[in-house]
Amino acid sequence: MLKNLSLYLLVGVLALALGGWARGLMMAPLDTQLPEQRLPTLAGTSTSLLDPDGPQLLYLFAPWCTFCKATVDDVLDRQGQGASMAAVALSYQSVDEVAEMVGEHPQRHQVLLGGPQLSSQLGVRGFPSYVIVDAQGHLLWRRSGYMPDWMLGLYLRWHKVL
Repeated sequence: MLKNLSLYLLVGVLALALGGWARGLMMAPLDTQLPEQRLPTLAGTSTSLLDPDGPQLLYLFAPWCTFCKATVDDVLDRQGQGASMAAVALSYQSVDEVAEMVGEHPQRHQVLLGGPQLSSQLGVRGFPSYVIVDAQGHLLWRRSGYMPDWMLGLYLRWHKVL
């Protein structure tokens, strides 16, 4: 019984990892470089998308995405723990829709408002998407779809974002 349960757990973890890798292949190639750009924030200001101090996580989400709603708290908690990251809304009808989604969560962190051009530059095909970029905007790693918090922590430590 315990042996079967362990086997099912191992298969499940491998399926999650392989599924994320396959979804990552649907995104822009890793040799993509983002140009320096400023994006508006949910608070009404604007800020640079790239962090000049080193690698950072770009958490790309849509307010209508169920998995985004399930992962946004974990990702924003990582920002509160010192991870260099930017939460970027990409597919939305109105700024109010983004504010409503973020407002549902107790953490209030800076949220950037992207759009179709940034989505196209990154080759985003699904949400949520996780992209790690260096200070020059080179894509180092990407993944699309649900990712458990513990796995996100491993990737952030591996790429020295956290």
